[in-house]
Amino acid sequence: ENARRLFRAIDASSSFEKTGSDELVTRGSAELFPYSRRVVKELRARLNDEQWRVVRDVSLGVAAVAGEGGASLGPPYCAFGPPGTGKTVTVVAAIVAVLATQADARVLVCAPAPFAADVVCSRLADLTKELRAAAVADGDDAPPPALEPVSLTSLPSPNSNELQASWTMVRVNDPRRDPASVKSDVVRFCAASGSESAAARNARVVVASCASAGLLAEAFATANGGREFPQTKSDFNANEQKGASSFAFTHVLVDEAGQATVPETLVPLRMTSGKTTRAVVLAGDPKQLGPVVHAASASALRDSLLASAVRAHEAEEKKRASSSSSAGDATRSLRLVKLVRNYRSHEDIFGLSSRLFYENALVAAAPEDNVSLPKSLVGDVGAENGTREKKATNEAEAENEDENENGRPARVLFVGVRGVQTREGTGEAPSFFNAMEARTLVDLLSTWLGDEQISEKDRNENEEKGDAPAATGDSQATYADASADGTLRLRTCDVGVIAPYRAQVVRLRMLLRARGLG
Repeated sequence: ENARRLFRAIDASSSFEKTGSDELVTRGSAELFPYSRRVVKELRARLNDEQWRVVRDVSLGVAAVAGEGGASLGPPYCAFGPPGTGKTVTVVAAIVAVLATQADARVLVCAPAPFAADVVCSRLADLTKELRAAAVADGDDAPPPALEPVSLTSLPSPNSNELQASWTMVRVNDPRRDPASVKSDVVRFCAASGSESAAARNARVVVASCASAGLLAEAFATANGGREFPQTKSDFNANEQKGASSFAFTHVLVDEAGQATVPETLVPLRMTSGKTTRAVVLAGDPKQLGPVVHAASASALRDSLLASAVRAHEAEEKKRASSSSSAGDATRSLRLVKLVRNYRSHEDIFGLSSRLFYENALVAAAPEDNVSLPKSLVGDVGAENGTREKKATNEAEAENEDENENGRPARVLFVGVRGVQTREGTGEAPSFFNAMEARTLVDLLSTWLGDEQISEKDRNENEEKGDAPAATGDSQATYADASADGTLRLRTCDVGVIAPYRAQVVRLRMLLRARGLG
């Protein structure tokens, strides 16, 4: 079924029109709704300059599919963001800005994986809820609405008070998806099986995986006597009375586009129209893992549409930088925005990838409290130079002294182990494990976690006495927090262990649990 949608998307892509420039410029302003100015101001305060530029471009028509007179603007607008730079945050902010400033805006946002689409849906709901709560707390008479599930009623008029008072969102899923796999806070937005097209007609925001977006195009074709979604102005006008306008999206955004094959990306792009679509945005990182393609005969599909578009934009920018182009053609070079501020990791962690893959352009932006090392990892650190004084406690630490040339404790540690990789099981895909690697890793974690190693019996007794909370859940405090000097300690809930083979995972779990670290 998904393959059929991909082939239909490829066929439809040949008829994409580059017309309708009159419809590609934002119709709203900061004063369109009573809450518009407040929403725009709040979003600006939350975003950095690069993220805000994307939001402005989406709102003001720079991310349009065509320019004045229907002239092509080249490849789709791209928001290129390495890991931790806030790509999804930017996509969500752009959608909220559009809703707050354009009365007739209808947004389709997709991602290659169903759960990635769930994350976008969840963050959209959370952001609008936060903005509304802040306005209510400030005593605002006209707070912005929060996104609510769509009801199967007629879509309000773009200029109606009802539309100003409420925003609606629907999550369109493949009917074959296991309901248990849906993110818990997204369930209330999910359209019931069979009602996807009706729900989408009545929603301001439609969230779907790339493949599931094909359900909307198919629903239109069914309702329109088998005809595809209108691609020309004449097609659109001819079908407007038949419900075509209820399928038209003014903004189409694809998050994590670097992980989607070209056919997958074309599925939501089938829902664009030269008359109504004002922005098409591909957000992602072509330097990360691309689309998963197993067949050698289809290896060309491993190059995503985002990767091709980014290369085209970069080539255009280099060409313009080396020639004296007219100022009137500068719009093309503005259609690629690179997010460079990393909010997830310490500079010592992303520094290598920044130098190797991102032209050393990434900037550390994570709050210091979020990337400070616990005392159990660095010992007594000097206030001025951060020199490590803690002695190595085992052979692995002695051979891999985690201090770099600047005197700072290193955030990346390579530990060489002379173990033997053993295969377990039978059949075509038996799993591998390395017993010495597992023991070395557990020894290292035991050293770092220190006084968290207590028996299950002692843990239960302490909890019954009220001496400590349960050690489950990321937000729970643990014994390491209660150090005598009040310094930060590493907790079990801070640690993630990853292994490539199932057999190794099983052994690691057994060893960790044996030391009370499970």
